Amino acid sequence: MWNPEESLMVEKEVKLPDEPSIAVLPFENMSGDPEQEYFSDGLTEEIITGLSKLPHLFVIARNSTFTYKGKAVKVQQVSREMGAKYILEGKCAKCWGASADNSAAGRWNHWATSLGRSL
Repeated sequence: MWNPEESLMVEKEVKLPDEPSIAVLPFENMSGDPEQEYFSDGLTEEIITGLSKLPHLFVIARNSTFTYKGKAVKVQQVSREMGAKYILEGKCAKCWGASADNSAAGRWNHWATSLGRSL
């Protein structure tokens, strides 16, 4: 007999593809302005689109990664659930006509960068 409590306890894991794979998590809107959500979402979508054009890189789809929007998750959990070897996460803000981006990639946040430019 099916027990809904038991089915919730099963942790789903996806097998990693043979080629390099990446999941781009939704960037966090740091501006404090809910109307700027489109900016952080758009930045995330642009990165996903750009990465998907690279040959030999498997990119997890936007509709899959956006299920994590607004949730505090561990990158190891996302890696297991999405079947991605690499995870890109970041924060961004748009203020006074400039953008700021602070992102980290990889399982152990191999790099971080900030930028400011006129929009």
